Amino acid sequence: MIGLLCIRLTNAPSNFMRVMKDVLIPFLDDFVIVYLDDIPIFIKSIDEHVSHVNKVLDILRKEQLFLKMLKCEFRKTSLVYLVHIVGGGELKIKSSKVEVILNWPNANTVT
Repeated sequence: MIGLLCIRLTNAPSNFMRVMKDVLIPFLDDFVIVYLDDIPIFIKSIDEHVSHVNKVLDILRKEQLFLKMLKCEFRKTSLVYLVHIVGGGELKIKSSKVEVILNWPNANTVT
């Protein structure tokens, strides 16, 4: 008889981050950052992009960690990351988040 054991991780984001940091340590803060379930890869040229992505994919494959390609984005010049728009040498706050603060209603009561 075959038994099935299901384990639900209570600290999944922190465990994922710890594992990814351990696996990607040769590249951390050089061209890779790991935060929760994101692994941004930073580059200066398209040649670097191919090289860095290949290095990351190779080490993940070696450690038998697999990506869902539908959730991956490649060759982006900018991206939304932690409510910021990063890219083109700039860091901007996402405009929809600023609009919410600007349109915040005035308080009518002390509470």
